[in-house]
Amino acid sequence: MFKDYESTKKHLAELATIVNSFKSEAVQLRIVELLFKDIAQNKEDGEQLDTGSKKPLEKKTTKKKKSNSSSDNGAKKSNRGRPGPAVILNRLYTEGFFKKKRMIGDIIAHCSSKLAFQYKTPELSGTLARFVRDGKLDRDKNAEDQYEYVQK
Repeated sequence: MFKDYESTKKHLAELATIVNSFKSEAVQLRIVELLFKDIAQNKEDGEQLDTGSKKPLEKKTTKKKKSNSSSDNGAKKSNRGRPGPAVILNRLYTEGFFKKKRMIGDIIAHCSSKLAFQYKTPELSGTLARFVRDGKLDRDKNAEDQYEYVQK
């Protein structure tokens, strides 16, 4: 694996104390990555570093996927999976779902049972607040101290 195993082990022990002196794990990780990148480049110039793996490592390339944009307010929906909160709330708004007062629990239950999309309260609450600020919806607290949303 390594030609001079004991020397490498000694160097790594010395490096460990230096790397661990940084409080941030992200900084520690970045330092180790830079060190091993430098070692790998030096080995490419001279001798190959045998890591024991049979296949050479390949770089992963990431491709950005295009997403469809909603014509209503520029909200985006991916090609796969469920629509985002803005898309689904716009859909409910245009279908007249908010003509009656609805609590966030009612919205989540409707999405789950009728539309087969699962959402959690924090996912929808921000978008609902934006709809209130934009004047699409109005909200009032009920006797249970929960907001009820209704179309203006």
